[in-house]
Amino acid sequence: NLFKKKKIINPNFYKKILNEKKFDLIINCDNKNVISKDYLNKKIFKDYNSSAYTTLIKHKKTNNNKAIQIFTKNGPIAFLPISDIETSIVFSKLDSKNKFDLKELDTIIYNYKLKFKIKSISQINKFPLHFSLARKYHKKNIMAFGDMLHRIHPHAGQGFNMTVRDIKILNSIINEHLSLGLQIDSQIFEKFETRVKHFNFLFSSWIDFIYEFFKINNNLSNKIVKSFGSNKHLKKYLTKYADQGIYF
Repeated sequence: NLFKKKKIINPNFYKKILNEKKFDLIINCDNKNVISKDYLNKKIFKDYNSSAYTTLIKHKKTNNNKAIQIFTKNGPIAFLPISDIETSIVFSKLDSKNKFDLKELDTIIYNYKLKFKIKSISQINKFPLHFSLARKYHKKNIMAFGDMLHRIHPHAGQGFNMTVRDIKILNSIINEHLSLGLQIDSQIFEKFETRVKHFNFLFSSWIDFIYEFFKINNNLSNKIVKSFGSNKHLKKYLTKYADQGIYF
């Protein structure tokens, strides 16, 4: 097999695999291990001073096939369909220094429940929001991946799409090397970084700009989004962008 899966129990595992040098390539997705701290720790970082609250609502069966985002005075809330009876909710609270009662989120959900007839709301989880971009993607045969490369604001729902795109591109480069009989070595990481780094920077910066712009005036934001919705061609593009992201 090209890839090996291993459950890590020994804290010295990372140093061991680096010292043994028996792996051609090492892809690291964990930002808390020794590899991240010693080899891939240089980042562009920005604290949003905001928190994201996530939960799952169960509702009566409905035609649930569209993601919806609303800009409230407290921050954007997104309704992301999972099935005809379940919807995931992501609420980004502006200025996490101010106390926020979770009961307020219940109120917001019910105020903007749209077509849902809610049966229940699951436990609400909270995590801090920040923007980060890796300055360097790899060092020798070690490469950062996933959230190690880029973490963006969830308001556009593009974080996962960015990682999926990265996976497809990395996979295509590996397959190219295999088909040509080329060695599986750090050149793969060099090609990957050359191909995606500039795009990830521009795309992440654009998402950050959208967040900062919409944060200034939520009423203006909703008017702009509403005007976008009335334009059929732009609406079609934005729907595709929200569902699939941008590929190149």
